[in-house]
Formats: sequence, structure tokens, C-alpha cells
Amino acid sequence: MSNQRLKSLLPAAILIGAMGAAAIIATARSAPEPTPPPAPPPPRVDTITMIPATTVLQVRAQGTVAPRRQIDLAAQVGGRIVHASPYYAPGGTFAKDETLIQIEAADYEIAVVRAKARVAEARQNLATERGRGRQAKREWRDLGSAEANDLFLRKPQLAAAEAQLAAAEGELRQAELNLTRTEIKAPFAGRILSINANLGQYVNAGSAVASVYDAEVVEIALPLSERQLGLLDLPLGDHLELPVTVHATLGQKSWQRQGVITRTAASIDEQTRFAHAIAEVRNPSGSEALAIGQFVSVDIPSRPLENVLTLPENLIHPRNTLWVVDEQNRLQLHTVTVLQAINGKVAIQADSSNPLRIVTSYLARPLDGMELAPNPDQAQSGALL
Repeated sequence: MSNQRLKSLLPAAILIGAMGAAAIIATARSAPEPTPPPAPPPPRVDTITMIPATTVLQVRAQGTVAPRRQIDLAAQVGGRIVHASPYYAPGGTFAKDETLIQIEAADYEIAVVRAKARVAEARQNLATERGRGRQAKREWRDLGSAEANDLFLRKPQLAAAEAQLAAAEGELRQAELNLTRTEIKAPFAGRILSINANLGQYVNAGSAVASVYDAEVVEIALPLSERQLGLLDLPLGDHLELPVTVHATLGQKSWQRQGVITRTAASIDEQTRFAHAIAEVRNPSGSEALAIGQFVSVDIPSRPLENVLTLPENLIHPRNTLWVVDEQNRLQLHTVTVLQAINGKVAIQADSSNPLRIVTSYLARPLDGMELAPNPDQAQSGALL
């Protein structure tokens, strides 16, 4: 090969050699090690520190207003109704011993007159027999005998005359009583539920003329579950005096009345397993009177409960879970006992009186033990409103 040809191939050989060396160097370089991504910062959350406290809860129950006393007024004597009170109508009010119905009294007035005549006759007969007895005693004494039989002294006749007078006086009292019974009255102040007889109608003795109830005091039967009974100091029995607050609503108007639980029902409902407490409410007339059949809510104070927290219900998560931050700023999922949930508030029972730092922020994926970054908060007592 000539020198001229070697010179022409030398640059190509150098280039190929350089490329081979570059390839060897490139393949001999080690691959870069992967680096883990930086850990995300712990979620920043708002918290509130709460201290469990001894609390009296208001146990809410509901019931229907009913009269404490409701009776059927019945005629005790027969006759035609000749007068009725202007308020003798369903819904009418009346005072105690007010005459609601007047039955025709003429026949009963005549019976009184006749009874008085029989009393006068019996008194005259008795006076005559007493005189005859005294006369017989003198006659027997004039005969000089120390003993006389009862028949001669007219003692049986005298006893019969006394009995006849007593019977005549009894008939007079009965006639006068029947006369007073022509006026039908109620033994208490109240209202009329319904009427069965009216002006001009003839009624028989014993027939019901109206249904009335005592409006001064009404009562409310309150069904209580076992959980509610557990919050109350409410023995099953009577002679109770537990004050309650009654909340009533009618149309757009709402008002409150104070009442007292006086007793509980004699048995527990076999189907619902509820016990019933009976609340009595004094019910003077007026715009805030409780109507029979009205549905009301009643707040009953519980016994003092220890270590109670009252929270907005949105802080209680599914399965009654409460989000709590521990001293290491880690999330603890506490399962709590709900004592009461009412009006958007939840009362829970804490395990102790130690303060709890409760998460009030939302966490998309809360995990037990996850690290958190709490914002500063303020301590609260047992109720967060």
C-alpha cells in the first residue's frame, strides 16, 4: 500500500477509535441512584381544648295534653230541660258549682210540700201518743200498782209514732234533695267537651247530659326510653315533685309553662318498652293555656352527670368517633358514648376529667396516629356552643 493511501485512511481510523472510546466510557458510567420525594408536611388543623365538667342535661320528651279529671255529667232525676247556661256548648267554660242545666222543678217542689205535710202529721201523731202515754202512766199509778205492762203504757204505739216521724222526715230530705238535683252542676271549674242533651229535651235519671273536664290542671304522659331513664333520678312510683318546662306551639306562637312530674305509670309498655312519667301543669285560662290534645315538648332536668362534654354534632364523626390530638400532636380516634343529641348539640360522656384537644377542622383521610400540626386554641369548659 502506498504512503499516499495510508495518509488518507488515518483520519477515519482516529475518528472510529475516538467513538469507540466514548462508547466504552459511556457504558462504564454508573446509573444515578433514585431519591425519595420529600415527605408532605403534617396537616394543619384547628383545635379546641375542652375540659369535661359535671352537667345537668335537659332530657327532652314529648306528649299530648290531656285532662287530669274528665267526667260525664248525668241527670240524677228525670224531667224536661227548661234552662241551659249560655256557655252550655262544646268548648264552653264554667265555674265550680255553676248551674249548667235546669230540669223542670214543679213536680219536685210539690213532692217537698207533700213531704212536709207528712212530717207535720207524724209530729202531731207523736205528740198525741206521748200524751196518751203520760195519761196511761197516771191511771196506772192511781190503781196503786207498782208495775205496768208496756202495752198499757202505750210504749209500742209511741215507738211506732217516732218511727213514722223519722220516716216522714227522711222522705222530706229526699224530696228536698231531688229538688236540688234538678240543677245539674259540675264539682269543679272546667270546660265542656261535648253535650248529649239540650234545652227542651226530656232526660231520664242516670242519663249522661254532657262530658266535661277540669281545666285548671292538665297532665301530660311522657314516654321515656331506657337511655333517658338512665339520665334521670326518677324512681318508678308516685309522690314525685320533679319540676319540668313545657314548650308549646300553636300556629306561629310559642310559649313555655312550668309543670311538675308527680308520678309514673303503673307499668312499662310491653310493646315499646317505654316507661311513662306523668307531668301536671296548672292551666289558667288565657291565650297561653294548654289545649286538650295539643302536642308539646317537655324538658326534664337530669341528675348531675360527671365528665360531660357538650359539642356541636358535626364534631362527632361516623361510629360515634371524636378526633382528639394527643401530647405528641398525633391523631387519636376516640369512640365516645353519646348521652343526648338535641337541637344540633351532642352531649358525650368522657372517660375522665382530663382536658381534651378536639379537632374542629375537616380531615379527608383521618388515620389513627397520624401526625398533625395544630393551630393555637383556647381551653373551654364542658360545653361548646
